[in-house]
Amino acid sequence: MIHESIDKQGMPYHGPVKGLISIADNKFRRNKGAHKYRERILAQLEELFVDINVRMDSTAMWADYLLPAASHYEAWDLRSVGYHRFVNVFTAPVDPVGEALPDWDIMAMLTKKIQERAGARGAGAYEDGSVTRNLDTIHDDFTMGGAINTAYDATRWLVDNSPEIEGTLEEGAKRGFFVMNDKASGHSTLRPDAVYNPFEHQVVDKKLYPTLSGRITFYCDHDRYIKLGARVPTARRHAGKEASNYPLHFYTPHTRWGIHSNWRSNKFMMRLQRGEPNVYINPRLAAARGIADGDKVQFALKGAGVTPHLMGVPGAPVNIWYWKADDSAENLAAGGPGSTTRLDDQPLGAVSVHGKAAFAPQDQWVVVMSRALGADGTHMARLDPAGEPQPLAFAIWQGADGERDGHKNASPGWILLDLSPLAGS
Repeated sequence: MIHESIDKQGMPYHGPVKGLISIADNKFRRNKGAHKYRERILAQLEELFVDINVRMDSTAMWADYLLPAASHYEAWDLRSVGYHRFVNVFTAPVDPVGEALPDWDIMAMLTKKIQERAGARGAGAYEDGSVTRNLDTIHDDFTMGGAINTAYDATRWLVDNSPEIEGTLEEGAKRGFFVMNDKASGHSTLRPDAVYNPFEHQVVDKKLYPTLSGRITFYCDHDRYIKLGARVPTARRHAGKEASNYPLHFYTPHTRWGIHSNWRSNKFMMRLQRGEPNVYINPRLAAARGIADGDKVQFALKGAGVTPHLMGVPGAPVNIWYWKADDSAENLAAGGPGSTTRLDDQPLGAVSVHGKAAFAPQDQWVVVMSRALGADGTHMARLDPAGEPQPLAFAIWQGADGERDGHKNASPGWILLDLSPLAGS
């Protein structure tokens, strides 16, 4: 399909890519068929692959050079999203770690060196499709003649030159945000005393949408889409049991009530979605697999350094003590979401966990779960007073609020349980 589009000039193509500077894009993670996509890209990048990144993600691991970028709170910036009138001001309250720099500063340094080398080699303008690129002036163009060399310079320029923003950068930084005026209106009018709703000009004022038909167009009459039966958005069936041995089908739409994939492993940001990536499962499938509400206590079986504190992962499981509101307790093990298993149903010589709860006068539940310190099971936590402190984490569901599965409150990380005797005892 891609070759057909290129041959018919439906897609611009300017030849293979020999070098790449990647920024703000985990391209080897977010694209479908990621491993095939990565192989194809790396096969072309025979000369240079540079990645500018805040962390060692799936793209950074394959780069020839990784340039460390400053994170959200280490650089000046303006941030906003659609459907509201606020622009948040990031003021770099902390310095970047190590050699990290703001994205803008890194690009200013790179363009300066590219312009220097282009001048020395006599490499000037070249045609990039319908656009003319000038390597011998790229730094001057990027920095507006040296006026914008840093992230702070760029932030100030935006505030001073955006008609949607009123006030100075200092005022916005002190307040933490700007409130955009009506000049920011696109498809809806921004009003100081009303909620912003998208596409008011079309839905309320009945203006045409900026499309070929003037309507929200879902129909695609391309020959290939017609052949595939995809002229309109239609749910596509999977390839069937012949293509996969997995018992469940996995769909990956945008995260709902979650955080961007770039921060899924940040332990503080994870708390915004109750501590772990959430998965929605059909209630009947969940019931058949014993997935239900309850309170859990889990122990890392291979140490806090290698075991994620939320359900563990394959090869680094956790031991879970699970108390339910019917005042019963279970001894479980898990090696990742969806893998919870009752230990007493396995030939592991498990020791049962017993739980007892009471409703305290302070309107708090007090739950006590006990077990003998010694345990023979492979997946049983080692509670040894003479050994190393045991990593411990907590998860709590509030059933009255409809919490279940990944919708819960959880510890932000491991808590070390020290069972060694106190001095003098």
